[in-house]
Amino acid sequence: MAAKKTPDILPLCHPLSLDQVSVTITLDAARSAASVTCTCSLSAKTGVEMEALTGCMAALLCLYDLIKPVDPALEITDVRLQYKEGGKKGFWKHPKEKNGTPPSAATTTKRKVTRIGTAAVVTVSDRVHAKKYKDTSGPALAFGLERIGLTIKERHVVPDDQHAIVSILRRASRGVDLIVLTGGTGLSPRDVTPEAVLAVCDRVIPGIGESLRALGPITSPSPAPSRGFPGNALSSACREAPEACATG
Repeated sequence: MAAKKTPDILPLCHPLSLDQVSVTITLDAARSAASVTCTCSLSAKTGVEMEALTGCMAALLCLYDLIKPVDPALEITDVRLQYKEGGKKGFWKHPKEKNGTPPSAATTTKRKVTRIGTAAVVTVSDRVHAKKYKDTSGPALAFGLERIGLTIKERHVVPDDQHAIVSILRRASRGVDLIVLTGGTGLSPRDVTPEAVLAVCDRVIPGIGESLRALGPITSPSPAPSRGFPGNALSSACREAPEACATG
């Protein structure tokens, strides 16, 4: 919990939505000591070392509070960042750390996920569809949806063409509970994803889109032009399948 509250403690640390926080405490009877390790991870273009360090300090202070009636001569020492993966600099290891590359944060703690439904991911991009550009946002979306309990049944790549987007939405809606689109939400003439979503949805849910845009500055340097429109109750040919659709 302390790791997630880091922005409340450190005024210059921006808020992050952490995917995982793992705290382990190892006792060393020979030294009458305890070693605390905090691992934090998320899917965003930033590091989480301050959150991990805050988690360690909070755990150490809790131990201090519990043990001080028995031994008030306690010391908290050698608090440091051991490893950092991702962000702008890639992998980094503290010079005093003797071990090699640590296991991925996603595998350090087994995480049981309850399946809550099925989803389709649609990437809208002329360049990706023409195989001139690698799809990165589609796999990232699929990974995030899997982590929260959705089973990805379909993945599609379509060009920035409203008819193509509408067609894939109507076809995919018959087999999944949620459709999530990425791309085509900017201001250029070819950015028509929101118009395609509006064409097949009876209702829009503006609150979801506004919440996503509010989180934009954390993960993207240029989120302002986004025009994503979440909605539900697909109309016309898909009225018999009232699954949801969303863009972002």
